Amino acid sequence: MVLSLAGLLTVLAWRSRRPLALGGFSGVFVTLVLTRLIKDLVARARPVEVLDGLHAIGGGLSHSFPSGHVAGFTALAVVAGFHWPRHRVLWWGLSVGMVWTRLYLGRHFPSDCVAGMFLGALVSFGVIWLFDQIGKRRSGAEPIST
Repeated sequence: MVLSLAGLLTVLAWRSRRPLALGGFSGVFVTLVLTRLIKDLVARARPVEVLDGLHAIGGGLSHSFPSGHVAGFTALAVVAGFHWPRHRVLWWGLSVGMVWTRLYLGRHFPSDCVAGMFLGALVSFGVIWLFDQIGKRRSGAEPIST
């Protein structure tokens, strides 16, 4: 779902700033790949597997740390915030909402969500910056504004 939304945002932003649009989509994609790798490396059990009396909604297919949903939505919030800065509160609100749902459903520990937010933001900012630098060198355009 996150990649679909990132793809849609890339198409919408394509006309105005191609390097930023490509960087944004790449940031979300790289975030999700790194999340998967970290999950397999850390192999942390989900809360429902280690806490007595907790009844989670839905079944888990992978490990808990970091939250892939939160990482993806945070990466998307960073990307969308660059393209549509007037709506940053909305984008970040969606990301925080994803944190709440992951905790409410018993799918993650709070630290899983914090790590997901950190990873999503860090990777997206880094990839957008990198693509912006490449775009500036090719076209002589102004850098992105935050």
